[in-house]
Amino acid sequence: MLVAPITFEEVKIAVFDGKVSSSPGPDGFSYAFYRSTWHILGPQLFNAVNYFFTSGSFPKGVKATAITLIPKCSHASNINHYRPISLCNVFYKIVAKIIADRLKMVLPFIIHDSQSGFIANRCSTDNIILAAEVLRDFKSSQKSFCAKLDIKKAFDSVSTEFLIARLLQKGFPEVFVFLDKRMYF
Repeated sequence: MLVAPITFEEVKIAVFDGKVSSSPGPDGFSYAFYRSTWHILGPQLFNAVNYFFTSGSFPKGVKATAITLIPKCSHASNINHYRPISLCNVFYKIVAKIIADRLKMVLPFIIHDSQSGFIANRCSTDNIILAAEVLRDFKSSQKSFCAKLDIKKAFDSVSTEFLIARLLQKGFPEVFVFLDKRMYF
């Protein structure tokens, strides 16, 4: 089902699930624009999305992204007081949403129960309770070792090549993994 042909309904759902209030990308088109013109542009948008999924390439400029800084507080005076955001083209977001929706059906089968942050309806507080129980048992044992790891740094250092190799190892179809090689590199 990851590589099944795209349906008109999938594209429509991706468009109508997007936030109307979200900012447009560099091309100037927003979800509100696509929704309000769906009766006219729907078939052409479907053809463009379908072209990506059948050919593995985007038209030039689709992946263009504008990056801007948004202040976190009213009197931002330091770079740490800003949050960077990227304004992607909505067309790109639609393709990403379709891929994400398809992945949602597969992820519960390949992600361990303890990885609650990645699966809908799993409660991340369960891990806090589990950690508290482990630490309670840890205190009662004299021959134990405990380490606090900086997860952010570990996550930030995962390579694209590793992720692609892992997807292939997990049995994801090559056609799906390499939908658009330029999307990853």
